[in-house]
Amino acid sequence: MAVPIFSNMSQEVGPEAYFTNALIREFERSRVARVTNKSEAPVYIEGVITGVGLEANSQVAANKGSGDLQYLPRNTVINTGYRLVVHAQIKLVRSSDKEIIWKQNFTNQRVYSAPQVSVPTINSVNALYNNSAKNQNMKLLASDMMKEVHDRMTEKF
Repeated sequence: MAVPIFSNMSQEVGPEAYFTNALIREFERSRVARVTNKSEAPVYIEGVITGVGLEANSQVAANKGSGDLQYLPRNTVINTGYRLVVHAQIKLVRSSDKEIIWKQNFTNQRVYSAPQVSVPTINSVNALYNNSAKNQNMKLLASDMMKEVHDRMTEKF
């Protein structure tokens, strides 16, 4: 079987590599099928990241007497957690006639705390910290989702 790089239809940069690599790892770990290049494979997997969403999951407001938030301007709202949601479509296609053997849509999510520096309730002002946390959680989400894809795809074989 071949696992070419997934397509990415979302506005997010880079998740296709995380998901492709996670699925390859699952098949190499299980040894259900040998992963090879597309020209030699009798079947290949066509994956599409159809959407990636990131939204604030929890927030805290800086008001009078709000402890550590007293250092922030009044009525400032800080995100303390995020929800990362990924939608993907996976197909198993026979190489000889391009017939779709198996197809399913997957959605999964992961909630994580906003990165924090110094004062526990105040997150970093550096956007790179949040981007790094988002990428780390995207990798973990990819691993979880591709385990599910592998299990569903191979349960009938």
